[in-house]
Amino acid sequence: MMRLPSLATFLVLATCAACGGQYLESPLLEPGVKIRTTPEGEAVSAVIEDYERALDSMDIEAIRVLVSQDYYENAGTTDTTTDDYGFDEVDRMFTMLLEHVEDMNVEISLRDVIVDGPDADVLFEYTMRVRYSVAEGSHWETERDVNRVQLRNEDGNWRIVSGL
Repeated sequence: MMRLPSLATFLVLATCAACGGQYLESPLLEPGVKIRTTPEGEAVSAVIEDYERALDSMDIEAIRVLVSQDYYENAGTTDTTTDDYGFDEVDRMFTMLLEHVEDMNVEISLRDVIVDGPDADVLFEYTMRVRYSVAEGSHWETERDVNRVQLRNEDGNWRIVSGL
C-alpha cells in the first residue's frame, strides 16, 4: 500500500519549490551564493556565461558578438584618457590575443547581478590561466581578481559596454 505524504510535508515542499525561482540559477554561481533574479537578470547572467565560454575557448568571434559598438574602457584610470579605448581597439586587442596566447583557462564566479532598466552591472571573481608566447618561449601565468562588467540592453540584446 502506498503512503501519501502528510499535508505538512506537502506544504513544506511546495513552499521550497516556490522559493527556488527567486534566485538566479547559473553554473557560474558558487554554492551558497544567492542573487535575487528577474528575467532580465537571467538574460544578463546568460551573457556572462557565453563570455566565459568564449574566453575559455579563445573564440574571438563569439566575444565580438557580445560587445557593444558603444564599448568604452578607461582601463581603471580616471585621471587620464591616454589609456582609454573603444570598440575598434577591442578588436585589435583580440587580434593581439590570438597572436600571443597559446592556451587559456577561465573560470568566472558571479558575485552580483544588478539590473536597472536598460543597464546592468555584473560583479564577478575570475581565475585565469594563460599560456602565452614571447621571444624567450612559452610561459604560464595565473591571475585571480574581481571584475565589474557593465551591460546595456540594445534592441532586446544585452551587450557589454565596459569591463572586458
